[in-house]
Amino acid sequence: MQIIQTPIIFNNTITKFNIFDYQYYKQRYSDQGGPNGHIGLDIVSYCLERDKCWEPFQTEITKEILETNPDGIFIDIGCHLGYYSVLASVIGNKVKSVDACEDFLHMFKDTIKTNNLTNIEIFNTTVDENFKLSDIHYDDEKIALIKVDIEGFEDELVNSIECLLDKKKILNIILEISPNLNDKYPSICRKIHNFGYKIFDLGLSH
Repeated sequence: MQIIQTPIIFNNTITKFNIFDYQYYKQRYSDQGGPNGHIGLDIVSYCLERDKCWEPFQTEITKEILETNPDGIFIDIGCHLGYYSVLASVIGNKVKSVDACEDFLHMFKDTIKTNNLTNIEIFNTTVDENFKLSDIHYDDEKIALIKVDIEGFEDELVNSIECLLDKKKILNIILEISPNLNDKYPSICRKIHNFGYKIFDLGLSH
């Protein structure tokens, strides 16, 4: 993999973030007429190098939630390169990060090591019908925020946390929706709402 580092400032703290060299992959695959879906053509990497930020509005909401709940855990389901996990770590929250892609997690682990972050625990697992949040989380731990970005498998994730929603062990959820991958989002939102949660639309990301 062609990887570069870019400085990202979280809470006045400079972190050295490992990202894909987007321009390298763009040039390489443009010349070859190659696949737009190559892993190195990563929009998160592109924005972090260019803007030093990914999803500014969601970043600010995440920061506000975690700063308000410093003793709560942040669970990052679909952590990708670890952008939100690192943000939570720098703020001071205990972090549990989940992703199925070993390439992403390899880069993320290097970011953790480079910046001497000690409060992040990584789980290489897939969210599917067999996924159980209880395998990585104990019921007595308060969850300040779960961020979910898993490309259409949100129903399986929500099914796995129903008991925690019922007990109000989860204070906040940020759930990315991709209607081209899943047509169940209205029912998923109704299910969460029926447990007493308010639903808000954060708007479109990149």
